[in-house]
Amino acid sequence: MEVELKKLISQHQDIQKNIEMIQAQKNMLLSNINNIELSIKSIHTLSNNKNEENLIDIMIPIGSDCFIKSKVKRLDSKIFVNIGSGIALLKNDIDTIEYLTEKKKSFEKMIYNINDSLEKMYTSLYNIEYQINKINNK
Repeated sequence: MEVELKKLISQHQDIQKNIEMIQAQKNMLLSNINNIELSIKSIHTLSNNKNEENLIDIMIPIGSDCFIKSKVKRLDSKIFVNIGSGIALLKNDIDTIEYLTEKKKSFEKMIYNINDSLEKMYTSLYNIEYQINKINNK
């Protein structure tokens, strides 16, 4: 019985570690979705500014989590969109929003799959806890 109990405890710990790792991945995806939503909102704001005299405050990244404050009249040029592997494409505002929306949908699908996996892991965790309690109560 002691060997079985140790085995169950080890399985329980392994599942808990996997849950923590997957939860961290989920949190990263949620953060990415939030950033996408903020980017889409910013593009809308800049694209819809029709008044030349209405300047919009913007923070421009200069690297190493540093930014400079600037003012922009409106978005009248294309947007550099990082598509990975150090490659950036120039896209107009509509194409950029479509690209970001598809990326968001992809992340949401990943989160759905992660939630499904987490649910299965929690079920396994509870079953192991039940078995451990059953052994301890004998």
